[in-house]
Amino acid sequence: MKQVTMTEAEYDRFCEFRGAEKTIHAIRGQTKLQVMKYEELAQAVDEAFAIRIDGSEVIVLDQERAAYALRLAAEMQE
Repeated sequence: MKQVTMTEAEYDRFCEFRGAEKTIHAIRGQTKLQVMKYEELAQAVDEAFAIRIDGSEVIVLDQERAAYALRLAAEMQE
């Protein structure tokens, strides 16, 4: 173990840096969770609905997956 001596100002800057580092880590974790939720929603929509290329018709393929997709979308809006 190595012991380091620093001034109070240096220690304060170090603490600020560590705080910023922890904040960035938390933001990255939240972003990763959001991406996972968006991918889950996209997959649920893909499995639940068939949509005509021109957008004129939406066909429900699986009602349970459609309900699940709607719940996911509602959760993401909260």
